[in-house]
Amino acid sequence: MAASKKYFKLFANCIITRGFNQSIICDMQRRCYFIIPNELADLLKEYENLLFDEFIKKQTKYSGEDFLSLIDSLINNNIGHFCSDPNDFPNIEMARKTPYLIHDAILEISEMTLTDIEDILESLTLLGCEILELRCYEATPLKGIERILALSANTTIKNIELVIKESENEPGSIEGLLKYPVLNAITFHSCAENKARTLNDFRVKYTTQRIDSNLCCGNVSKECFKVNLPFYIDSLKNNSCLSKKISITSNGDIKNCPSLKTAYGNIKNKKLIDAYNDPNFKNLWTISKDEIEVCKDCEFRYICTDCRAFTEDPDNLKSKPLKCGYDPYKGIWFNWKEKPLKTSNINHYYAGSIDNR
Repeated sequence: MAASKKYFKLFANCIITRGFNQSIICDMQRRCYFIIPNELADLLKEYENLLFDEFIKKQTKYSGEDFLSLIDSLINNNIGHFCSDPNDFPNIEMARKTPYLIHDAILEISEMTLTDIEDILESLTLLGCEILELRCYEATPLKGIERILALSANTTIKNIELVIKESENEPGSIEGLLKYPVLNAITFHSCAENKARTLNDFRVKYTTQRIDSNLCCGNVSKECFKVNLPFYIDSLKNNSCLSKKISITSNGDIKNCPSLKTAYGNIKNKKLIDAYNDPNFKNLWTISKDEIEVCKDCEFRYICTDCRAFTEDPDNLKSKPLKCGYDPYKGIWFNWKEKPLKTSNINHYYAGSIDNR
């Protein structure tokens, strides 16, 4: 333990989020999080500018030995440190500015969208899009995917994530796509088992989930957590799923998300920039987790994705995501499909095949 005539301070990249039942410290540099008691989280925030010996005297939640043990644990996990002047280690400014109108996009692959792919990529570049997810529900011509990867070299797109059906594309046939640096991730869906493997040093994920339509979207789980500073900062004031997002469905409809009902035109008769400029297109962008029922009390709210398409109460714009199986009041995970649904939900959420969603 360092000398008491110093200050204890969390590293700037380690940020506390308090929940109803417990708190977490997110390490933005190592992209992980640590669970801590709310009592400790409160103490660290309340007394962060006190000399450590004064800190020890003022806190009454723990015995001296237990408290020192907790501080030692934070130091050993490279979460905090002692310093002579806390002003030498300022907190990270929680603000993020970007010149781009759109950050990421979802494109459902179909004969129609492949036919118009050059216009689509040009329009996404006009919006400044950096991340593109390609969703392939059915049999997909790999030449079409390769054409998208090749054309992306002349766009603003920096990363492409491919979601594709395994039964239609065996791993060997996909290797030709790996020569394109823009390809960031491949997920095979409708597989026999969940696993991961490496193809030419490229990590490929296999999931049993059947992604056969946009009804498959909206799952919330620990595997969806994103512990990085840009995502965290955006989540403080914006919607962690929909902010700066645009999507094009298999029939060409322009939406914020493919699973949402509202379309803002079709690529056959409307440009993406015109859909973006629709006064209603960004209505959901600023609904943060601090406004959503239950989520606002969850310690994971700033590292978790959201869903406004599938909610527990479809008549409530700020209802908890339907497909979330976490109870922040008890600190436990459960199977969301065992929750009772409102009658109005049943036909909407359970249409089509849902066995593995």
